Amino acid sequence: MKLSSLLTLIVLTLLTCLIQASLAFPQQETKPQEEGNTTQYLPNTTITKPLVQGEIPSQPQEETTEEKTQQANGISWRKEDVWPPVWSNWALVLVALGAAYIGLRTLSAIKRQAEIATEGVEVNRIAAEAAKQSADVADKSLRVVERAWLAVVFDQPFQPQARPVTPIYFTVKNIGNTVALLKLKKINAKRWEFSFIPERQPEPKPMSTLPTIAVIFPGDKLMLDGLVDIPFTQTDIDTAITAPLLFDVYGYVAYDDVFGIRHMTRFCQVFNPQENDGKGGFDFPREAQPSYNDAD
Repeated sequence: MKLSSLLTLIVLTLLTCLIQASLAFPQQETKPQEEGNTTQYLPNTTITKPLVQGEIPSQPQEETTEEKTQQANGISWRKEDVWPPVWSNWALVLVALGAAYIGLRTLSAIKRQAEIATEGVEVNRIAAEAAKQSADVADKSLRVVERAWLAVVFDQPFQPQARPVTPIYFTVKNIGNTVALLKLKKINAKRWEFSFIPERQPEPKPMSTLPTIAVIFPGDKLMLDGLVDIPFTQTDIDTAITAPLLFDVYGYVAYDDVFGIRHMTRFCQVFNPQENDGKGGFDFPREAQPSYNDAD
């Protein structure tokens, strides 16, 4: 309830009490007595009824001390004309209204405190969620900044040999900030039927539990090997400069970082007899799709 409405209610109640009090006000009985042109109100007197012949006169009642005093002062009223306790009723009404007003104010204050408490709980919940999100972002940022990264580099010379398989060597380097746990390596080779790299689907990341092949510290290198299982002929080798051998090697290395997250580095490189100062090697094909040489 608004304060203006409450004050209006109090004023109306007081006006009602005043009207009731004016209606309950006792009317004082007096007898007028005219003297000349002046009307005077005299106190009530006892009127004696004239005796009828043979009737025994009644004894007048003895006046009490209070009545005598009242007659001496010129005042006369009946005991039943005593004022009703109007002012007491006013006091009770005012006390009740004051208590109601205080109660309403108290309830309003309690309600406001409850609203403030609810708002505070909501603010705390939002702050807690924001703090959790910030912590998650910080944790993810830390994992990205401090994690290990393995890069695959074909920095060793390669020349095909006239036999079913030819060994190939390549290097993995940890360019991250923490150790890498090498879990798996895989390398394949494929000869092209046409003068462009064949389209293939990248292999999925192995997520099963795997033994650790090697622990590679930040900045360290590890040489790995594999086999190119393409049966080259001697004619292919002799004419490699004039008729380039069109084949590529592709594969991946899988590893875990110190946070226990599995990562993968894919590679795809094409044979180039001019690499490594004419000793032969591999480089990145321009027409290869980005997914052939990606890392996560």
